[in-house]
Amino acid sequence: MPHRNVQLLSAKAFNDLVKSIKIRIRRYGIMAELYNWQIQKLQEKVDNLNERKAGKDEDNVAEATGELEKIQKLFHETKNGDESL
Repeated sequence: MPHRNVQLLSAKAFNDLVKSIKIRIRRYGIMAELYNWQIQKLQEKVDNLNERKAGKDEDNVAEATGELEKIQKLFHETKNGDESL
């Protein structure tokens, strides 16, 4: 079966085509590296935000636990009629 849409190029045109393809491949390689770097930096920011949020959550839990202990102590003192109030 005969080939269709075949383009015959001179040696110079062929070399120019190969060169332009290599340039495009390098450009996409550079862009892929840039995108990977941006993804890494964004992931680091997300991780830092998650760590700070977890830290705040731990602080909130510790504060709530402390307040709960104070309330429980007050309740028991009040219930038992402790006169040290």
